[in-house]
Amino acid sequence: MAKINKEALARLEGMKYAYNYARKFGLDELEKDIKFRGATNLPYSVDRKQVIDFQEETKERILSTVMLMSVLILREEFGYGRKRIEKFSEKFKENTEQLQSGDLTWKDAYEAMVEEVGFSLGIDEDILNAEPKDLS
Repeated sequence: MAKINKEALARLEGMKYAYNYARKFGLDELEKDIKFRGATNLPYSVDRKQVIDFQEETKERILSTVMLMSVLILREEFGYGRKRIEKFSEKFKENTEQLQSGDLTWKDAYEAMVEEVGFSLGIDEDILNAEPKDLS
């Protein structure tokens, strides 16, 4: 019997995964899974739900960290008190929700800052063009 190389074995495993996934969830869901895995370079051996849960947890941690650093600077450098920090926090959460719902895009927010304030942050084009739900 001929020995199967690693590439051929991986291809067979991928075909098996796709077949079973399509039988269980349908072709439309298989197509979504393939796009998701291609966008994230996620191997088929890793459960998609675990990755989505990890992404959500990571997003929450990043948002919390950015919020803390922002209010710390507003307090230390600009003398913000409780009322203005609460107002900032509410607006931050509102804008975050608008980004998640698609009512606001990173590109729109960035262009408004450049146009209204004349300040450019040098943010990567990939970030500015990203869709919030691309990986979900």
